[in-house]
This record gives sequence, structure tokens and C-alpha cells, in this order.
Amino acid sequence: MKNLKLLKTVLAGNIVLNVPFALILFYFSKNIDVTNSPYFLAAFGFTYWIYWSFMSVWYRTYSIKQIENKTEYYQWKKISVHSLLLWPDNFILTRTELWDDKKSSEYQKKVSDLKEV
Repeated sequence: MKNLKLLKTVLAGNIVLNVPFALILFYFSKNIDVTNSPYFLAAFGFTYWIYWSFMSVWYRTYSIKQIENKTEYYQWKKISVHSLLLWPDNFILTRTELWDDKKSSEYQKKVSDLKEV
């Protein structure tokens, strides 16, 4: 995979995961009364956490299909963590991603194949 293809993959992840967060937070900052803001922000944080738990799985499965070798995998992982798309592997919130068994096994197989090469 070329660097441009890698950057397009990460850009797609940013559009799906981070842009909705930024837009909704901007909307909240302009339209929410200060006295009620802690409740709205807590509700928004919980809702976005659930959204991220589903969509990070989509991003991982979409991205891993684009990656062709070990070097690209580590570059993708580094860029994804630094652009706040994914948590590092050993971080506790990584466990809150909502995987189904089929996607999880496909992802783990592809990752192990990439790491072995």
C-alpha cells in the first residue's frame, strides 16, 4: 500500500469517527445553556462512547483489508493512535469496542498474518 492509500484510509476513519464528535461538540457549545451543560455533556459523552465502540470496529476491519505488509500495519497503527482514532492495544478502553465473533476472528487472523511476514 502506498503512503497516499494509507493516508486516505486514516482520513476515512477521521471522517467517520472524529468529525461527528467535533460537529456535535461545536453545536453544543453554541446552543446549550450553561446551567444544563454538565448533563448534556455527560449524555453526549456516553452516546459518543457507544458510537465509537461500534465505529472503531468498522474502522479497524475496513483498514486492515487495505494493509498489505507488516510495515504498513505498524505505520497505520501509529497514525491511527496519534490521530485519536484508536486507543493503544494495552489501553483499558480498547476492551469497550463492540466486536462480533466473525469480525474479531477475521481481524485477528489478518493481524497475525501481517505480524508474521
